[in-house]
Amino acid sequence: FADQTRRLEALVQQDPRTVRWNIRLVEALALEASLLAITGRRADSLIRRKRARELIEPLVAQDPANKAWLGTSLNLRLKEAMLLLAEGELVAAAHLLDEARTGYEKLAGGSANERSIAGLLALAWRLEAERREALAKPDAGEAAARAVAMGESLIGDARAYEGDLGDYAYACVVAGRITQQRGDAQ
Repeated sequence: FADQTRRLEALVQQDPRTVRWNIRLVEALALEASLLAITGRRADSLIRRKRARELIEPLVAQDPANKAWLGTSLNLRLKEAMLLLAEGELVAAAHLLDEARTGYEKLAGGSANERSIAGLLALAWRLEAERREALAKPDAGEAAARAVAMGESLIGDARAYEGDLGDYAYACVVAGRITQQRGDAQ
């Protein structure tokens, strides 16, 4: 995958105006970043994610109506925030999480009917709950409750994929942990 990224970097360097090469490079960087994160190389993963965001942002600015590019941009933010949270960088993650949540909410148009957006929005709220919990914020439970409610909606409407089920279960654990810390052992 690193070789694929290098080859696409060369193509973009030779022909920076070809959108197709830029998009393929963004996708390659995102894939490589995911694999680096899985193998514990979080710092390298963050570098790839930031580079991918640097490439996609001008495209989104050029064509804000392109939902595919906007979705990619938001997904990069969400996964970068996830890495930052894992590294304990709560402040740096806050801005990215806020941008991702706000963007997903706009894409959903207030109703989160599209399954993939609803799942990503639920994940963003779960991550926000964890961030608030780590900072001992009193509204951590509210963020966890939103994640749980969104997960329940996906499951209740039979729209949940297996990953959504896992995210929902994890949101329930986070919500339970926050509630228990507040003195409610039930």
